[in-house]
Amino acid sequence: MKGLIGRRVLKTGLSVLLTATICHFIDIPPTFAVVTAIVTVEPTAADSIKKD
Repeated sequence: MKGLIGRRVLKTGLSVLLTATICHFIDIPPTFAVVTAIVTVEPTAADSIKKD
């Protein structure tokens, strides 16, 4: 049986959390940065590296 949360969901969640935290510390609105983090996450690390 597979787990309830897949690796891609965890990776996306982590990228959103880190992006929002960084935006909070440098005092900028996180909206567009978080959306960009969600859209640009690829299924594998290799796909992320290959992205042009």
